[in-house]
Amino acid sequence: AELFYLKYFASDYHAASTAGGAFFTVHPRYKDLVKEHGEPGQGQPKISSIKEQAIVVTIQGGESGKTFTKKVLRTTLVKNIQVMIQRQFKIAPKDQLITWIDPTNQKIVLTEDPTRDLAYYYIKSDCILQVERQ
Repeated sequence: AELFYLKYFASDYHAASTAGGAFFTVHPRYKDLVKEHGEPGQGQPKISSIKEQAIVVTIQGGESGKTFTKKVLRTTLVKNIQVMIQRQFKIAPKDQLITWIDPTNQKIVLTEDPTRDLAYYYIKSDCILQVERQ
């Protein structure tokens, strides 16, 4: 529920962070939740159809070097991706380390919080997720 709350008010939070305002008087616990769960994303633009939400991700296995491509929704949870990886690479979700290199060349670990969706990490179509055994 807290993650939903953070994501729901993310755009208001970012607007208040840059311009000030009454956001923090209306949402006094928001700063504490940001410290606990991390900074929320800027928010995704509203997408009207499922076809527009679909993205293509390539998942690359570290040890075997095997890859597979899958069409998923931006709202797909990381834990659902973990199940796909388990089926394909025979690596249990608790042993998976899924990373993605964002456009700023920063390595982002997706398995730290498997309850977040791909949109939270700004994963776009044609990106490569790398899987390693922990």
